[in-house]
Amino acid sequence: MLKVENLKVSFAGNTVLDQLSMELTDKSKWVIIGQNGSGKTTLFKTLLRLVNADSGKIVYDDNEINSGKTELEVSANLPECYRLLPLDCRDMIKAYGEIKNFDYHEVFSHLEEFSLKTILKEVPWKLSTGQQKLLYTIIALCGKNRVVILDEPFENVDFQRKGMLFEMINRSNSAVMISTHETSMLEMMEGWQMHILLTGKLFGPLDPTLSERYFFNMGERSNSAFEGKINGKSFTISLDDGDIPLTSMEKISTMAGRPDL
Repeated sequence: MLKVENLKVSFAGNTVLDQLSMELTDKSKWVIIGQNGSGKTTLFKTLLRLVNADSGKIVYDDNEINSGKTELEVSANLPECYRLLPLDCRDMIKAYGEIKNFDYHEVFSHLEEFSLKTILKEVPWKLSTGQQKLLYTIIALCGKNRVVILDEPFENVDFQRKGMLFEMINRSNSAVMISTHETSMLEMMEGWQMHILLTGKLFGPLDPTLSERYFFNMGERSNSAFEGKINGKSFTISLDDGDIPLTSMEKISTMAGRPDL
């Protein structure tokens, strides 16, 4: 459904995404992990055409991702998607309901569930970081989207609401791709695919519910759950024993030969 082929993105001569390829199938659930600055947000912005790629292709249902139909079927929680309209939250939600052809009362109902009904009279940029994250994520999940892209949806959200938000995400009938550095959420993601963004490429899939048991190793291991290559060097991800816990992404980036950009 959503296919990326040899995507390259760079800024000021620094390569952030390096010949990255992936394919998100209908109704699948992906979680992408990687150290801060590894390119997760850049990948999402590129998929949404908020950042231009140097080269590569982004294909949606066998067509280049450049049509209005595609834009209506792909939704995201990135703030850039919601700052175009200088409206308070209530009117912004109504406007996006009309643009995306969904019942905006659905958003109001979810905001009430999350005890956020009081924000409707506020302008979005005056909300707290956590409130903005919840608002944009809830809007992104509403309506009939084929693909939902969520950048760090649990960031700055309190513990109880994180659980509620994950349940909402997990119930979605859309294909969902999220990024997170909150490793405590991974064990809840049964049936999801976990992919690692490292040195500008995606590696996976792995089982996110086993994330605390995975280890990263340069070279080969007999108990490997995944094998790959970084800059021509072999690496493995092993279960229950190894060099670096998979959740220690900064150390892994250093071991892999360069810190991610």
